[in-house]
Amino acid sequence: MATEEEEVTDIHWEALKTFAIQKQQCLFELLPDCTIYKDNEHEYLKQNIGFAIYGPPENTISTSTKEDHCYCKTESPNDTDVVETVGYSEDAQKVINKIYDKICKSSVETDDSGSIYYGVIYNMIFRPKTNVKPKKKEVKEEVKEEAKKELKKEAKKDTLDFVIPVPIFTIRNMKKYETTKKVKQENTSTSDEVQYETLYIDATSRVYKNWTDYIENNNLPECTMVLPKHGFYESNPAYCPTEDYSTVWLEILESPSCKWNVKFFKGVDVASTVVGFGTIGLSIAAMFTPLMPAVAISGVAAATATSAWSFGRNTQQLVDRSKHEESIRVFDKEAFTHYLSMASTAFGLGAMGGSAIISNVAARGMTVNTVARVAFNTVQGGSLVLSGIGVIYQGHCMYDKYKKEKTVNVIDALNLATHLMFFYGSVVKIQFASDIIESTQSKIINDYKDDLVTKRLRKKINKVTRKAAENNTCKISENAEVIRYIEHRRDLSTSEFVTNGGKTNSTSHKIEWSINRGGLKVNGITLLDPIEFVTRLIKLGIFIGIDQNDSSGPPNNDNEVIEQLTKVLCDLLSKLYVSDDCPKSKKLPIVPDFEPLIREMSSLQINKNYLEMLFKITVKLIKRSKNMDDFLLLTFTFVWQYCKANLKQWGMTLSPQSVCSNKILQGIITAISEAIDMVASNLCHAFEKYIASILYKNE
Repeated sequence: MATEEEEVTDIHWEALKTFAIQKQQCLFELLPDCTIYKDNEHEYLKQNIGFAIYGPPENTISTSTKEDHCYCKTESPNDTDVVETVGYSEDAQKVINKIYDKICKSSVETDDSGSIYYGVIYNMIFRPKTNVKPKKKEVKEEVKEEAKKELKKEAKKDTLDFVIPVPIFTIRNMKKYETTKKVKQENTSTSDEVQYETLYIDATSRVYKNWTDYIENNNLPECTMVLPKHGFYESNPAYCPTEDYSTVWLEILESPSCKWNVKFFKGVDVASTVVGFGTIGLSIAAMFTPLMPAVAISGVAAATATSAWSFGRNTQQLVDRSKHEESIRVFDKEAFTHYLSMASTAFGLGAMGGSAIISNVAARGMTVNTVARVAFNTVQGGSLVLSGIGVIYQGHCMYDKYKKEKTVNVIDALNLATHLMFFYGSVVKIQFASDIIESTQSKIINDYKDDLVTKRLRKKINKVTRKAAENNTCKISENAEVIRYIEHRRDLSTSEFVTNGGKTNSTSHKIEWSINRGGLKVNGITLLDPIEFVTRLIKLGIFIGIDQNDSSGPPNNDNEVIEQLTKVLCDLLSKLYVSDDCPKSKKLPIVPDFEPLIREMSSLQINKNYLEMLFKITVKLIKRSKNMDDFLLLTFTFVWQYCKANLKQWGMTLSPQSVCSNKILQGIITAISEAIDMVASNLCHAFEKYIASILYKNE
């Protein structure tokens, strides 16, 4: 039962295969193995090439249409040479001449007359076999047989429409191999042994060195191939030949396009094409609204990946063309599209990389010399010109091919997407070297000015800007000098807080602090006087409370940090509450009371080491203060607020996104923790004054 089900699975394919085998049997019986064409018979060779591809003419020249590649020149060809009787359209004649030239080039002189040993075999192709099985149904045997017959009838009607004979031209060349006969004690030269090699040329003028090369590397679409075994017609040894009949030896294979790796490459081609057109959409959207950094970076990454794939695929196509003796000359119509795409991709990637390098150099206050600017401008202009030409030329080629062949090649679509991607990317926001440098410099300077919070620092940067304008005649050089000052300022602020590996140094031995006139000085900058800090808060009517901290949750990727800080705080509170230093209070704070503070600390890159330092400072203040046992949570909050307030001394504002300000904050906490024994008195007086004002206010 199952066997019968499988037989009916793809009965149409079976009928196509049977028909293809029958056609190959006819060709086996009719076609010669080889035909010899002498020098004066090459016109007949061309005629046979045309006949193999286009078949016999069906109309005369007077009644032929545009679709007719082959036609009769006269209505009475009886007394006329066949060469003068049959004509071909312009496109068909180009195909014939191209194959003829390839045959002549591939042929090797086999005798003194320089004859060509030519043959033709056919590859019968039709659709691949489908593996879809019909649903099993219990039917009567008679009904099933009747259904089979109907299916065979329908299949036979459509067979001729689906089986396509594809000609393969064989060229037999003679080569001489010198052999040596060895006699017992001496070597004697021998006569030459004659051997032949067979080249295969398909209808697109691709040359294959052997039969295996054709089977594995032809450019046919996904299909089933019915081919002569070993690349020539011969009788099948499995069937005993008779005097009147012998069976052709065939092999049935899937075309190379059916292989998984070819399908994979084709899938990536399609995906890259879609990504390329998607990047075009981002370029158009950028004309109307600024893109988010993540979206912009994703667009650049997608464009880079598509470009790299396109460059690789075009290189592969050119290598394949060279391997099969297709033209790879730059001005060849088919090869030119690959060269154009590769050049456009190279210039486009060069422009993207150059833009990133110039931006990076400008952001560090360095100057870009004239040679580098000219080189980048040349690449940027070349990218715009080449991608523009590519859009026009590739679009024309695709339209022309679709008009003639009713098909679109995936590689052509990928090339068009690549050209469009770079073209729109250049047109939407084209920037040459000077534009990139000026825009980058302006952004660096403006961002720095926006972060300044004190008049002193604003006056300083304005003074530096005026001095730079006096020293330079070029705006770019002027901005570069200002940026060097900004970078120097930032280095002074952060270098001492960072180890050689780029990580915060928890041991803090690189932080320099000193006591100057009772105040704590960190890396040359004096911290706020605690008494003045509290006095200012009281005058402004600002009372530090737990609700003043940012209680909004951080991103999900900080949950692990929050859990770690919470666990550390829990351990610190537990140890404090069982020690002799435990505050004598009936309402000791618990971990949830600190939750808003923990959330804010995690967003500012405060790890467990800095949390322990803050807690150490708090406990020191509680121990030194009088009647402060009920204010553990408020003391901890006061210490945290005081550390944050000192960022202004560096001209920085509090920002979770600012790595610079976060590292300075870490350094402040470290310095106060190390110097707590020396500054505890001032902090205690300030905190007691602040608590007294709160108690007075509440009365």
